[in-house]
Amino acid sequence: METSKQELERLYIDEKKGVHAIGEKIGLSHTTVYRRLKEYGIKIRTHREANSITQNTSFVKGEKHPNWAGDKVSYQALHTWVRSRLGTPQKCVKCGTTALHRYEWSNISGEYKRDLSDWERLCPRCHRRKDNGNKPKITIKCKLCQVEFKANPLKKKYELCRRCMKKCWDRGTLKNYLLKN
Repeated sequence: METSKQELERLYIDEKKGVHAIGEKIGLSHTTVYRRLKEYGIKIRTHREANSITQNTSFVKGEKHPNWAGDKVSYQALHTWVRSRLGTPQKCVKCGTTALHRYEWSNISGEYKRDLSDWERLCPRCHRRKDNGNKPKITIKCKLCQVEFKANPLKKKYELCRRCMKKCWDRGTLKNYLLKN
């Protein structure tokens, strides 16, 4: 079946139909329609342009986008959002270093809300110190040497102090101890 350039331009450009819809309408496969568009020199849409036509979300950002999650956003997506608004940090506000290759956005309050004033630029070292300082610590008695030590209750507890854990690790008995208890 022969289709004219004018008909393809009308359907593809003016009516903004896709190659599948055009193919169904004129009785050709979508690959044939695509090939004819190229033969006639009609500019093929990019994926972004095609998606903006079919989903009608062209360049819609923020709260108006249908996939907007508000404050129920994931950890990674929130950091990406902050980086897109505030840029990539280049200096640590705690220690003042600018010599490192990597800096991170750190949430000040720990609530992870979409409030740009609740974020600060930190180097990885200061960021870890800050995050580890915010975690609650409990006192645990070591099962082997009976020495009390501080531990994070959110992490998996082995109930061994660092010294005993290192001894068991060096002797190769840590795995056996963990399996027994």
